[in-house]
Amino acid sequence: MFFKRLATIFSLVSTLVFGESLHEGNGSQVGKWYSFFGVEAGIGVLDVVPAYFATFNPRGMGTSNYINAIGISANLGLLGGWQKYTKEGIGMRNILGYRISYVPKFHKGSSEKSLLWHGDYPNAKGKKMMTYSFYYALDGIFDFVTYGDKHFGATLGFSTSIFNLNTSKEFFGMAFMFFISARTGLYFQSGNNILDLGLSIPMIGYGAIFGDIAYNHTAMLSYRHLF
Repeated sequence: MFFKRLATIFSLVSTLVFGESLHEGNGSQVGKWYSFFGVEAGIGVLDVVPAYFATFNPRGMGTSNYINAIGISANLGLLGGWQKYTKEGIGMRNILGYRISYVPKFHKGSSEKSLLWHGDYPNAKGKKMMTYSFYYALDGIFDFVTYGDKHFGATLGFSTSIFNLNTSKEFFGMAFMFFISARTGLYFQSGNNILDLGLSIPMIGYGAIFGDIAYNHTAMLSYRHLF
C-alpha cells in the first residue's frame, strides 16, 4: 500500500511534468529555464524514532506507537534552483536548499522506558535539538489560474536530504541522516516574484548507524525571485 501510493504519485508527476509541448505561443514561457534564489521559514513537528539503520515514518503510516519524542521545530533556510514550463500551465522546478531546524525542547517523551538505544535516557522531555541539512527537491508545477504574468497553482513532488547533521549528543545515531520526503503546496507568482506555501512529510529515514532518526514534518513559507 505504501509503495503503491508513492509509485502512483511519482508516475503522475512524471507524466504531467516531463512531456514537452509540441508548440509555443508568442511570449510563452514554455521550454525556457529560469533560475531563482530565495528564503524560507516555517514550523514543524519533529518525531524521534528508533531504527535499525532505516525506518518508515510512523506518523506518515498512521501510527505513533514507535514515536519516543515529539517537539515543535522552527525552520529557516536558503534555496536556489531552476524552473520551466514544459506545457502551458504545467512545469517543473529543481531546488537546492540549506535549512536549519531547531527544537527548543521536547514537550513529550517516554517516561516508562528509555529510548531504544539509551539505558540512561529515560525521558526526552525538556531536551533540545538543532539540525543542519542540505536537500534537493523536484516539484511539478500546475497552474490553476493564469492572468498575464500572474500565476496561481499547486505543486507536487519529492525531496531528498543530501546531508543532514544533528549537533545534539543526547540523541544517539543521528550524526548523519538521509530522508526521502513527499512535498505539496500552493504558490502565487507575479512577474519575477513567487510566494510559496508548502508542506513536506518525510516518508523514509536512514541513519548512518543504529540509533534514533528524527522525522521533521514542516510547513514552510518561501519567497523566490526569478532571474
